[in-house]
Amino acid sequence: MQLVNITNGGITMTKPLRYLFLFFIFTIFPVVSSASKKENNFLVISDIHLNQASLHAMAISPAKGNEENDLDQATFEKIISEIDRNIKNGIVAQPNFIIVLGDILGHMRASFDSVLKSESAVFSVLKKNFPHTPIFYTFGNNDSLKTNYGPFEDSNRSDQYKSPYNVAKLNGGWTDGFLSTGTICKNKESNFPCIITEDTTNGYYSAYLKSRLRLISLNSLLFSPNRIQVNEQNAMEELQWLEGQLKIARSNQESVLISMHVPPGNNVYDHTNFWLPKEQALFLKMVKTYQYTIIGLLASHTHAEELKVIKDSSKRTIAGIYMIAALSTSHGNEPSVKTFYFLKRKGQWLLTNYETFHFSVDHSNLLFNKLYDYKNYYCKPGKKNGLFQCLDNITANKMKKYFSAGNKNFGGIMRSPDDVHLIAQE
Repeated sequence: MQLVNITNGGITMTKPLRYLFLFFIFTIFPVVSSASKKENNFLVISDIHLNQASLHAMAISPAKGNEENDLDQATFEKIISEIDRNIKNGIVAQPNFIIVLGDILGHMRASFDSVLKSESAVFSVLKKNFPHTPIFYTFGNNDSLKTNYGPFEDSNRSDQYKSPYNVAKLNGGWTDGFLSTGTICKNKESNFPCIITEDTTNGYYSAYLKSRLRLISLNSLLFSPNRIQVNEQNAMEELQWLEGQLKIARSNQESVLISMHVPPGNNVYDHTNFWLPKEQALFLKMVKTYQYTIIGLLASHTHAEELKVIKDSSKRTIAGIYMIAALSTSHGNEPSVKTFYFLKRKGQWLLTNYETFHFSVDHSNLLFNKLYDYKNYYCKPGKKNGLFQCLDNITANKMKKYFSAGNKNFGGIMRSPDDVHLIAQE
């Protein structure tokens, strides 16, 4: 039986071979397609640092860090529009929801009116570009309307603009100041994602992302040595609230994803403390206690493409902190975002992978490309691992390759590589 005909230098398939070829295509490729469809995903954006008063366009690939190199309005709108376009074109997966990890305001603070204007612009631009995608907001150290590292709510203001929560609702078009859609969880059949409980004074809340998948969004500025007009009592109240949330989640056999802006541990740049010792010790002890409930922690703040690994006193890995690089390039990085993938396996939710994307410039053209994905870089080939199972493969040396989020003009500085790890004491 002849399977292939050669005519005029080309190849044509006879019916038997064509059937075999189609059988191969439709049995192999759907496996990849269906696998990707089964996995939910979400997009994470952080450290936007919009400065509407900026008189120059932000450098996309700077040669060094510069606090004045924050996002201007035009570049911010262009970047968000490009992210949206790449989602619609299928380069970035259509997210179930978006998490914004804080620092929406630029480093160079001016008058209250300029602060209000910049924060209003961030919330409204995000809502305009993603009108049908739920967006979560987590408080960052630059976001207090009062001062850097200040309180979430400025109770002394006589007008309605007391916090980013109010700005999102009043000027940004958000139905709720923490979740753009404003959906409230009412019962087990609620539309997801939805808000479970929120503290609009101190800036933390919990939500359901999916059934039995709980997001706990922290105000980690309360734990910072740089905190202003907040105190240890505020921090202890939040930690007590967190423990209550974790107890409920474990009792209900839920999985928990924790988001925050400032991570625990030390800065790999200069070994400085991100958190106060007492608050950090209590938090890490909690992570150890609820390690089988917590599927991961999201943080940012450093503007770098990095991770942290939490271990117990016997050096056994108990959790990972997955950090998101910034949109602002003030620390020498290129603008970057992440897509996380998650699914339910054997009754428990888990993070399975993430992809990091970055912006660069070629002949004045703004380019958006995938930088790398966690699974192919940190996990052993051929194994169906989640993010947690590959944490032992993370080293400072491996992190250095992508530390500046793809910026070839500046590789970033890592003077304290051992601070990739932190220990939860007994």
